[in-house]
Amino acid sequence: MKHKRQLVQRLTLLALALTLNLQSSTALAQGVGCTNWNGLMTNWVQTGAPGSNWNCIASSADGTVLAAGTYETGVADGNFIYVSTNAGLTWTPTFQGNQVWQSIASSADGTKLAALASRVLGPLYSFGGMVYTSTNSGMTWNESDLPESWEPDASIGWGSIASSADGTKLAVTGSYSYYLGGGQFASFGEILVSTDAGLTWTLSGAPDVVWHAIASSADGTKLAATVYNDPDAAYNGIWTSTDSGGTWTQTSLPETQYACLASSADGTKLAAGVGVGSYGGIWTSTDSGGTWTQTSAPNNQVTWLSIASSADGTVLAAATWGGVWVSTNSGLTWAQTSSPAGQGLGIACSADGTQLAVANNNDQSGIWTAQATIQAAAPALCISQSGNAIVVYWPAVSGWTLQQNTDLLNSGGWSVNNNWTTTNGTNYLSLTSPAGNLYFRLSNP
Repeated sequence: MKHKRQLVQRLTLLALALTLNLQSSTALAQGVGCTNWNGLMTNWVQTGAPGSNWNCIASSADGTVLAAGTYETGVADGNFIYVSTNAGLTWTPTFQGNQVWQSIASSADGTKLAALASRVLGPLYSFGGMVYTSTNSGMTWNESDLPESWEPDASIGWGSIASSADGTKLAVTGSYSYYLGGGQFASFGEILVSTDAGLTWTLSGAPDVVWHAIASSADGTKLAATVYNDPDAAYNGIWTSTDSGGTWTQTSLPETQYACLASSADGTKLAAGVGVGSYGGIWTSTDSGGTWTQTSAPNNQVTWLSIASSADGTVLAAATWGGVWVSTNSGLTWAQTSSPAGQGLGIACSADGTQLAVANNNDQSGIWTAQATIQAAAPALCISQSGNAIVVYWPAVSGWTLQQNTDLLNSGGWSVNNNWTTTNGTNYLSLTSPAGNLYFRLSNP
């Protein structure tokens, strides 16, 4: 009889240990938290940025630092770069000049910024190219030694700028029109790269075509760029480089006019939006541009103005005249958000994809943000054993209750156990020679 009692106790302790280890591993698996993406669809709010014709925006990896540039032609006081260090709650004008801001990029930590500008010449047009950089989140700016033109009488129209995660490698696209006489122009373009945060620039190995958007991997090694409305339509499409711009290869994507481009941190996942053309919609690649797939994003006369990607390429956000569309499965499906309809010329995404910011022009001018909700992770439920004594313990995190059950197959058999004590931030439930099987879990609520 004594032997049988010891055997039952031993089996009880074994069942308890196995159960609690299972619950502990489940809780640890939830340690990354659970993301509710509905906030990106419905929770759009206008930030404190002033109403203006916003043209570009960039974000730090955590979404805390935002930098945006305005595009007002023919204004006496020029245009500004505004910076927010609290995810858009408040904004500070950090730079003013007689130029329009075409594109802006940020390092992962938000300290290094690079902005691409064109000079304002007259009430309607902007020409000439400049790059300004900051190493202190926009408090001060320095102009890069970037060529304004390569040919006499050439009008430079810089397109886009991209940055590595550390802000040291930059790449900028540009195009220019050269007047041939008799009302005829020739259009060309270049891609310039920098490996010292914009102090010096070199010409990349890209062909002389009309370059537009550009995107970079986190290490700056992989680049992708779009050719937009080149006189030779055979060059239109997307080109990629795997050596920081040294050499370029045209991808198999249909030759049309891609207005925007985004890349994952490793450069393997790319997303491109069509501005105009017969091949509409948004296209994605999972092999650094080797092959492409047209997504289910709207493609019927829809002009995609800007696009952004999370670091892993899972979350994509793209803006049109009608608002922002979001995908949380790498472009497989898309949903239109409640963001206001407007000309979303710039859009930015945090590294984890939970925070978005769009820079609107025209009717709904301003900067709008949305944030997904990250639900708290379950505390780890643990067990220790000493002889016949069992201790169940877990961090004393508010909102979680301990429940117990004698049969895992009985889903309605869970009941609350409040017989625990708290010491130094940890909850403890002590059991001595427990009878039968007991299973524990943490529940919220």
